[in-house]
Amino acid sequence: MFARSLVTAAMLAGIASSIAVAPAHAEFDFAAAEKSAIGIIAEACANKWGTEYEMQVYCRKTETEAMKAVYRLAKEIKTGTADYLTPEAAKVAGDVMNACFQKWPGEYGMIAYCFRNQMAAYAELQRSP
Repeated sequence: MFARSLVTAAMLAGIASSIAVAPAHAEFDFAAAEKSAIGIIAEACANKWGTEYEMQVYCRKTETEAMKAVYRLAKEIKTGTADYLTPEAAKVAGDVMNACFQKWPGEYGMIAYCFRNQMAAYAELQRSP
């Protein structure tokens, strides 16, 4: 079971790093990545929770919601449609997103948490003298 979890994490990390490190002009199929990630999340939740079906449902729901939010942010950053970010902040956001994917492979709730906290800290540093 542990080996399967490592394979699942590696697959998710591969999807995530494809988003984060591909050149801005390169096409990335976010819809296909989401579909793939949903299957991988389902497998990971089943492995983690076994016969605790209520927890499997909760795990799938929360991780899928987090994955969609993370992919939406990644898409905005990658395509330059995050007009609420300056060009410098957009580069930082891309670097932060990549670092969070690397630190928390396959854990979308943690990736979202990491990204929010790191960007809040970046914004605070920008306001500091």
